[in-house]
Amino acid sequence: MPCRCYEKGLREIEVERCREGKRDPNFLVELKKCSEKRMTPTSAINNVPLDGEYRFDRKTSMIHWTGRKIAGEHSGSIKIRSGAFTVTHGAIIGGEIVVEMGTIQSGDLKGEDKTNLEGHLRSDDFFGTKEHPTATFTLQKSKVDASGGVEVSGVLTIKGESQPATALLYFAAGETVVATVKMIFDRTDFGIRYGSGSFFDDLGDRAINDEVTLKMLLVESFEDRKML
Repeated sequence: MPCRCYEKGLREIEVERCREGKRDPNFLVELKKCSEKRMTPTSAINNVPLDGEYRFDRKTSMIHWTGRKIAGEHSGSIKIRSGAFTVTHGAIIGGEIVVEMGTIQSGDLKGEDKTNLEGHLRSDDFFGTKEHPTATFTLQKSKVDASGGVEVSGVLTIKGESQPATALLYFAAGETVVATVKMIFDRTDFGIRYGSGSFFDDLGDRAINDEVTLKMLLVESFEDRKML
């Protein structure tokens, strides 16, 4: 049943079950599994939702990060504090995604290695989450991409530094709005230079890539939909 919540043509009783189901923790677990299948873009521009303001459920939405280095890579997740965007005349004209940086986790390590990496990422060497607990992507405008997605541009703010940023967004078909967003940013633009070969010599295989990849899955909150 949870995966049906992403399909078109739901009957009123099915929509109500989706709304009510989100109060059940087990239902939310299954809903998230359905969401994860949509991390790979599968939709085209004709899936852009109707004009309105769409807010996203922080429990079922997610962010997956990947950072690479000479000797390999690490990946994990970060929680979303809030997310919303507005569609007018079939185009995204604004919005904001706020990320809880203190929730950054490693998904590829265990035990002490996991604890050490997460602590390091939260430290001032990287994201300084005590002083800067959130990061924000403010959407300002959009245009259709050649691949059938939507390129959104705006401002990314990390550690108090704001820089122009773009992301590629796809909508999955379905009654519930589900958007996948891919963004790549250069961490050194935000003063995060630890282990960067662009600023330090003789790092060898300890060098860490400047680029960080984010894949966001935004799942609409049924209760907060506001049509224009």
